[in-house]
Amino acid sequence: RLWVDLGLKKRRWNHIIADEVHRAKNRKAKQTKALKQIKTKFKTGMSGTPIINRPDEIWSIMNWMWPKLYTSYWRFYERYVDYEIGYPGQYHIYKGVKNIYELKAELDSFMTRRTKGEVLPDLPEKYYTERRIKLKPEQKRPYEQMRKDMIAWVGSNESQPLVASVVVSQLM
Repeated sequence: RLWVDLGLKKRRWNHIIADEVHRAKNRKAKQTKALKQIKTKFKTGMSGTPIINRPDEIWSIMNWMWPKLYTSYWRFYERYVDYEIGYPGQYHIYKGVKNIYELKAELDSFMTRRTKGEVLPDLPEKYYTERRIKLKPEQKRPYEQMRKDMIAWVGSNESQPLVASVVVSQLM
């Protein structure tokens, strides 16, 4: 949305490459609507995440890339989503995919899929850079408090601290 607010939608671009395009799967999201406002001649969507969990989630991406071909969400939904109407008839309950081979063939004609195993030989080795930064006292206090909070005393033997799990510390 920020890009659109900065005036990117005023210019006509030759080619837009949307990285992490799977984030535009919700047709009602502001991010998806903002992407669709950017004018461009050519579009490419890239993602390292599996794009589709449900067929209705792919429609907004397809609509962005080929708006003249994918005009109606509900037509796409009726063709590829198996659903039932929930009580009292106001909402759809997702049951699964229908016409799956047709959908797969349709998607295969537009998408190139490369697995991690296929691209791994092309990727450089990982490398890590560690930088130690001296914190100011006002920055150090919260970290010290977190460190203290992460130690739990177990049983009556208070000389044996048990450090809380990494997951808990990451959440903090």
